[in-house]
Amino acid sequence: MEKDKISLMMAVRLIIILALSILLVLVIVQNPDPMRVRFLWFFTETTALFMLLMTALVAFLLGRMSMTMFKVR
Repeated sequence: MEKDKISLMMAVRLIIILALSILLVLVIVQNPDPMRVRFLWFFTETTALFMLLMTALVAFLLGRMSMTMFKVR
């Protein structure tokens, strides 16, 4: 019974991750326009696609780091 519950939870988690990934890809593909980026003293012009990819990558890395830092042992 416990094994079935774990399998169901993992399936639900996989479906949620897949749905969010598809949404992210759709947003990225629909935003290829150039945009101006200013970060502190750094200015550049890049595509919205690149900025969305970088933002998603940073969010993923922060999520992974917080999972490992705050893991209850």
